Amino acid sequence: QIIKPDQQDPAQYAAYLAALKAYKASEHYIVYASLANAPAVPGSEKAFLRSLPDSLDIVALENAGNLTEYDIEDIPQAQAKGTKILYTVDYNTLAESTDAAALGTYLDKVIEDVTVRYGGAMDAAATQAAATIVSKLSSLTGKILMTEGNPLFIAKESHDAITYFVLTTTDAVNTFNIRSQLAYATDYAGIALEKIIITAEPGGKLTDENLVQQPAIAEAAKSVITMGPLAGLGIYNIGDDYYDAYINYKQTKHAIGLLNPANPK
Repeated sequence: QIIKPDQQDPAQYAAYLAALKAYKASEHYIVYASLANAPAVPGSEKAFLRSLPDSLDIVALENAGNLTEYDIEDIPQAQAKGTKILYTVDYNTLAESTDAAALGTYLDKVIEDVTVRYGGAMDAAATQAAATIVSKLSSLTGKILMTEGNPLFIAKESHDAITYFVLTTTDAVNTFNIRSQLAYATDYAGIALEKIIITAEPGGKLTDENLVQQPAIAEAAKSVITMGPLAGLGIYNIGDDYYDAYINYKQTKHAIGLLNPANPK
C-alpha cells in the first residue's frame, strides 16, 4: 500500500505546499525543464511528472498533444505545487507541413501556458508564423508564452508579449560559447538579459573560464548568475538525470540549490 505524503500528515503537507508556492512566487532564478512525457512504453518513473523535483518552476511537456491518463492525473498535482505546466508547440516540425491558415487553426486549440520552439532560418514564412503565434497566444490573459531557439524568431516590437526567451546552449562546449550566444541575443536580437534562460543537458560538459571541464548543468547554473543575472536555467532531456545510486535528479537538484540557496535558519 502506497501512503503518499499528504496522507501521512495532511497539516504538515499543507504547510509544505504553502511554503513551496511562496518560494515560487518570490523573486528567484527560474529553473525550467523539458519532459519527454507520454512514451510509447513507459519504462521508469523518469517519464512522469509526479517524480520531478517539486522546486521546478516550469515544466514543458514535449508530447502535450498526446497526454496519457498518468499525465492527466499528475498535472493538477504539479500545479498544486506552484509548477507551471507548458504545452510545447514545435514549429520546427509544423513548418514542414503547415501553412499560415492551418497554423492559426492549430493555435486556436492551444489555451494553456505555451513554449514555442523554432531553430530554423528567418524567412517570410517564419516571420508570418511568428506574427500569428504572438497574435493568437499573447491574448491569453495571465498565461506564460515562451520561445525557444532562434533569438530572431520574435520581432523586437513583440518582445513584451514573451515571458522568457530560451537559448538552446546545449551544444556549447565552453562558457565562451554561452557568452557569444548571449551577446547575439541581447546586442543583435535586442532581447532583455533578464528574460533569457540558457539550457544544458544531464550528460553535457562545459569547459569553464579556467579551462576545466565541468558538468554542464552546474556550470550553466553558475553562468546564469555570473553572465547576467539572467532569468534562469533550462534543463533539456531531464529524464536522463533521473538515475543515481543515492538520489534521483541529482544534477537538477544541485543546480536549483546553486541558483537559489536555502535560507539558513
